[in-house]
Formats: sequence, structure tokens, C-alpha cells
Amino acid sequence: MSLDSTLKRKEILYDYDYIVVGSGFGGSVSALRLSQKGYKVAVLESGKRWNSSEFPKTNWNLRKFLWFPKLFCFGIQRINFLNDVMVLSGAGVGGGSLVYANTLYIPPEPFWKKEIVQKMGGKKESFLSTNLRRGCWALWKIRRLGNQIGICRKPQKLSELRIRLTKLR
Repeated sequence: MSLDSTLKRKEILYDYDYIVVGSGFGGSVSALRLSQKGYKVAVLESGKRWNSSEFPKTNWNLRKFLWFPKLFCFGIQRINFLNDVMVLSGAGVGGGSLVYANTLYIPPEPFWKKEIVQKMGGKKESFLSTNLRRGCWALWKIRRLGNQIGICRKPQKLSELRIRLTKLR
């Protein structure tokens, strides 16, 4: 007897225009904007929705801090080790904002032109602009790598793609 035959499976078909992977800073805003335009949007997220009372008091509480299901750790911080880089990301509704740690790094002055900051009412902390970062070699390398491995830089419409999600009871 196979495992599939022992589990009762309920198949539910969904029809979405867009599927957003991740509910962090970018994913949640993307999902909001797409839904405001009338698209049917699904947001996929690993982890759970955390209430403020559930957060680990310290990152030494590994079961609540780290996301590593193979070791029964279902926390907020995912760590992926790749060949030349370690990637830290959030696991749960809110994505990276779960582990943002209430920090705001203000870039040094050479990165902010005075006239741009003045146009924003003097609030460089709230101003995000790709124009200021176009010359950044790290972003150039990431874009080049993405193009080499076929990652698109814009959301893809799912009109020709069927996705089957199965819910186990």
C-alpha cells in the first residue's frame, strides 16, 4: 500500500492571474498593487503568521528563531548557504520584515544628492530610487547572473500555466 493511497487527498483547483512568492517588503506591495488593478492574486509564503506575543525573545531560542524544518525549527529566520554567499531571509507572513530588527541604515552623503533629498522634503530615509543605484556593480552582477540563468525581472502572467495545489487532510 502506497503512502498516497493511505492519505485522503482533496484536490482544489485555483485560478489566479498572478502568484507572488513571498510576502516581504516587495511581495506584499506587489500583491496589493496587482489586486488593486483587479487581478486575482495568490501569495505563497513559507512559515506562519506570527502574533507579536509569539516572537522569540532571543535568537538563541533556535526552534522559534531559525527556519530549518528538518531539525524541527519553524522560526522566522531562514539561512541558505550557497557556493559564495550566505542568504538570510524571513520565513513567515511578512518575509524579511520579521527579522528586520528595527534597523534603518542611512547611506553616507555621497550616495544622496542634496537636490534629490530636498525634493523629498529632507527625508532621505524614506526615498527609494533605482536611479541612485544604477551604477552599483553588485546590482549589475546580479542582473547579469539572472539573465544567464533565465530569471525574468518582471512578473509573469499565468494565463498558460496551470498550477495544482493539493491539500492533505
